[in-house]
Amino acid sequence: MKTPSATLPAPLRISHFFPWQHVGDNLLDSLFGEFADNGGEALTTATVWSNRILGDPVFAAVLRQKLADHRLVMQDAHAPWSVPWDLDIVDDARRPHMIAGHRLCMSMLSDLGVRTYTMHIGAAPNYTNGGVHTDDLRERSYQTLEALLPTAESLGMILAVENAFEPSNTPEEVAGCIRHFNSPYIACCLDIGHAHIMDSEAPRAADTIGANIREKAWNNKIILKPFAETVKLLAPWIVTCHIHDNDAKADQHLLPGDGNIDWPRTMAELRQCPRLESIQNETNFCARGTSISRGCRVFRELAALIRP
Repeated sequence: MKTPSATLPAPLRISHFFPWQHVGDNLLDSLFGEFADNGGEALTTATVWSNRILGDPVFAAVLRQKLADHRLVMQDAHAPWSVPWDLDIVDDARRPHMIAGHRLCMSMLSDLGVRTYTMHIGAAPNYTNGGVHTDDLRERSYQTLEALLPTAESLGMILAVENAFEPSNTPEEVAGCIRHFNSPYIACCLDIGHAHIMDSEAPRAADTIGANIREKAWNNKIILKPFAETVKLLAPWIVTCHIHDNDAKADQHLLPGDGNIDWPRTMAELRQCPRLESIQNETNFCARGTSISRGCRVFRELAALIRP
């Protein structure tokens, strides 16, 4: 059985998302080459690829070859997500198939070298049940993690539970999932952009947070907390981070520097995370025409603020 390392990797790994759904496979070599030529060393398996691999195993072989051709690796992945795939799935008829799908996806991604598999607890019920994460939903998320844990252990892969901006996805709920198992194979993916929206010290008034979050997800009872407290709570378990920027009102996935996150302060907070092994560029490159060269450069600068 493989065991996750308890020591800090050096240097800090940087991996990059990209909106691959907007480009054809004939452009993969060009885009992989752009990342490599601009100092990129790793790509994240975005959900669009995780979903595709499940239905098209030949594509996994194509990715493996193209990664090798461009001397890139893929050690971080985002799991399939949303109602059919989230940890707190309420469709009991689908639950066994969902678990089997995650197991298969994890196994196929492991063959590509993936080490962290980021998962959502789930958010959909909060938008219809009055903004409450019920004991039943919480138990369902634990049951899903319990079913996936043996697969993670056998593959040496870490299930990284991600924070978001609904009652079900608070730092406390993420910590609860991790504490429930006390396993090195269940840890945290800290999403910086999501945490910024929920930061009580962010430069915006609380009532300017998007109505879909404030009114629908929280039923106008939104609870904010300082970002530093979020990091302090989750620090022992943070193995990877999704990094992107926004205006603290909506989930915009901007390149760091294009929103109002205080990045020197944010990166300083991440220094207290003893298990942090990677940061992931979750910028939507298409949102403002962000170039690959700028994305790679900005993330090298951020990594240097965490681990000079």
